[in-house]
Amino acid sequence: MTLSRSTTSVGLEACRAPEPAHQSLVAEYFLANARYWKSIYEEGDVQSLIYRLRREAVLELVDRLALPTGSRILEIGCGAGSTAVELARRGHWVEAVDVVPSMLEMTRLSATDAGVGRRVRTCLAAAEHLPYPNRVFDLVLAIGLLPWLRLPGEALLEMARVLQPNAPLIVTADNRWRLQRFLDPLGFVRRLVGRVLRHAGVLRQAALVRMDSPPE
Repeated sequence: MTLSRSTTSVGLEACRAPEPAHQSLVAEYFLANARYWKSIYEEGDVQSLIYRLRREAVLELVDRLALPTGSRILEIGCGAGSTAVELARRGHWVEAVDVVPSMLEMTRLSATDAGVGRRVRTCLAAAEHLPYPNRVFDLVLAIGLLPWLRLPGEALLEMARVLQPNAPLIVTADNRWRLQRFLDPLGFVRRLVGRVLRHAGVLRQAALVRMDSPPE
């Protein structure tokens, strides 16, 4: 199936979008837990290990694409910027998008500390309303983003819109049979919290796209 959308181009400077109620709830959650999500790749528990393995798998996919140095990459839901920094270290220009200002600040600091601050540009925007012209990116990434979106289909259309023709899109989403469910000793507690978040309308499990992705 081909995803497409015809919209008026928006300048790169217009990196701000209206924030609907669902997005506000998600932003509030990540704002309150920003430090946790920054440290998630550095801890020694099962969940952190799985997140690190997922990031490594994504970066391996990017390396296999053999994109030319200086390619333009968009990461939607960049979090604290660990993936964006690694992409910039590979010589690419990275546009890092998130709905949480503190996450974007962490991304900027991480990029500066890694010596790639000039190659990483942050943008406060929603995945469903990307403030970019059509067909400008050589690669789009959305890692673990879809379950948090109220309209994941709209976000996928936006990703397709800003991609160059035939350019790759890398997306991951939660898997009911992911390793974390069986190996994490805190898995039951996390699932219980997830049910509460879903009941509150913050987290949505989405099974919109069937993918062959590494287990989380």
